Amino acid sequence: MLKIAEKDIRVIADCIGIPFLPSLQGEGKVCFATNAEIRPEFLESFNERHILAYVSGYLNANGNRITGLVKIPFPENADYFWKLVKKRNQENLFDLKEADFEILFFKNK
Repeated sequence: MLKIAEKDIRVIADCIGIPFLPSLQGEGKVCFATNAEIRPEFLESFNERHILAYVSGYLNANGNRITGLVKIPFPENADYFWKLVKKRNQENLFDLKEADFEILFFKNK
């Protein structure tokens, strides 16, 4: 199962300027809170699905193969993050979530 280090999630949160909140389950869920149609500038948080969509968008855009260790740069800014998320957010990301590989995030120079 794909795991993303908490320290990496904190760096992504700093890069895009909003906090990470785990996906909501059950009661109390706001129906549009995770809707893919919500424009990024109106989001107050991001979740695991957004990170998976970013990873998928990066892998797809750069033609990278998924192997044991995948290196992915932290987003340069919120616009870049949401651009990649938008490309893949409406797709089924279950395969990526269940993938058996490790993600190594790094800072682009």
